Amino acid sequence: QLVAEGDSNQDGTLDFKEFASWVLDHEEQLSQVFRKIDKKMDGYIDAAEIKEAFSQLGISIDDGKAEMLVKRMDMEGNLLISEAEWKEFLLLQAGRSLDEIACYWEHTLMGTLNTGDEAQIPDDFSAEQLRSGQALNMLFSGGLAGALSRTCTAPLDRLKVLRQVYGYQHAGSSAIKAFRWMLQEGGIRSLWRGNGVNVIKIAPETAIKYTFYDFYKRLLFGGPSELQIHQKFLAGSLAGATSQTMIYPMEVAKTRMCLRKTGQYPGGLVGCLASVYREGGTRALFRGYTINLAGILPYAGIELAAYETTRTWLFRDLPSHEAPSVAALLLSGALASSIGIVACYPLALLRTKMQSKVQFSRPELNTVRGLAATVYQAEGIVGFYRGMGANLVKVLPSVAISFATFERINHYFDIAHPFGRTSNRI
Repeated sequence: QLVAEGDSNQDGTLDFKEFASWVLDHEEQLSQVFRKIDKKMDGYIDAAEIKEAFSQLGISIDDGKAEMLVKRMDMEGNLLISEAEWKEFLLLQAGRSLDEIACYWEHTLMGTLNTGDEAQIPDDFSAEQLRSGQALNMLFSGGLAGALSRTCTAPLDRLKVLRQVYGYQHAGSSAIKAFRWMLQEGGIRSLWRGNGVNVIKIAPETAIKYTFYDFYKRLLFGGPSELQIHQKFLAGSLAGATSQTMIYPMEVAKTRMCLRKTGQYPGGLVGCLASVYREGGTRALFRGYTINLAGILPYAGIELAAYETTRTWLFRDLPSHEAPSVAALLLSGALASSIGIVACYPLALLRTKMQSKVQFSRPELNTVRGLAATVYQAEGIVGFYRGMGANLVKVLPSVAISFATFERINHYFDIAHPFGRTSNRI
C-alpha cells in the first residue's frame, strides 16, 4: 500500500523522489493527528490523552493499556510521547487517520489474543470499523480461521468426548488404541465425526454473541464506550449465556454425532436433532444445559485472569519500545486457555455425560449431583478429568492454526486493517 500511495507515475516502483514526497506528506498527516490528540497543546501526548482519543472512537481501554502504549513510543522514559517520537514510530505504517492508527494500536501493539471455543468476551469495535464493514470482515476471517482450526484438531476433540463419556472402556487405555478402534469401526472419516456441527455452529453463535454483547452493554451500562474490564466481563458472559441458550441443541447434537456409530443418524445434523427430539422431546435437546450455563462465568473469569497474568509474566522483560512477538502472544493465549480448561473441566465432563443420553437407566444419574457422586465413587477425582489430556494437547496447535489462517486470509483479501496490518485476536 505504501508503494501504491507513493507511486505517482504508476510504474509499480518508488524512486527516491517519490519516496521522499510520500514521507513528507505522511509526516505532515501524522503531525495533524498528533496535534488532534494533544488536547493540552504542550507538545506531548500522555496516557490520559491516549485514553480520551480511544474513547472518542468508541473504544474503551484502561489506564494500564494506555500507559503501555505510551511506553511503546516513549524513548526518553518520561511517560510522554513527543511529536518526533510519534512520527518516528509511525512513519512507515501506512495508517494516517486517527481511526487507522487507533486500530493499529488496538489490534497490534496491545497484543490481544483470545483462544478457546468458550471465550466469552468479544472484541470491541469502533464506530468507524462498524460503519466501514471492517468489523464484519474481521469476524468473517475469524470464523474461517476457527473452522479450519477445529477441523484440523477434530480427531483429538472426538477422542476427548469418547473419554469423557466412556472413560477407557471403549478402546483400551491408550490414545493409539482409541484411534485404531475409530478407524476399524468407521474408517478415516470417523475421526471427524461431530466436526461438521462444530463448524456450522460458529456463524450463529458468533452473530448472537456479538449482537447481545452490544445489547447488554447498552442495557446495563448505558453505552459501549468507557467500560471497565469487569463490565465487559459481565456483558460478555451474559452474551455468551444467551448465545449458548439459543444454539444449545446444536451442542447436544455435536456430542451425539461424536459418539455415533456407523449408520446412526443417517440424516446428519437434522436427523440427529429429530432423533433426540423423538427420544425425549424439547427437554432432551437441552440435556446438561444448566451445568453448561454454570460453567460459562467461571471459565471466562479464570481465562481472563490467567491471560492477564501470563501476559504480564511473559512480557515483563520486553523493552518498552518493542511489540510482543507472535510466539509470545500464542504462548500466553494457549496458557490462559489451558488454565481455564483445567479449572472448569469437571463441569464440562458432567455436561457431556448428560448430553450423551436422554435418560440414564439408573435414576440417580439423571441429576448433576447424582452423576457427580457416581463418577467420584467409581474413579475418584481422576474420573472428572478423563479426556483432559487430549483437550490440552489440541490447545497450542489450535491457537497456532487459527492465528496463521487468520493472518493468511487477511493478507489475501487485505481486509483486516486499511493499511495491511492484521488483528491478533482469534
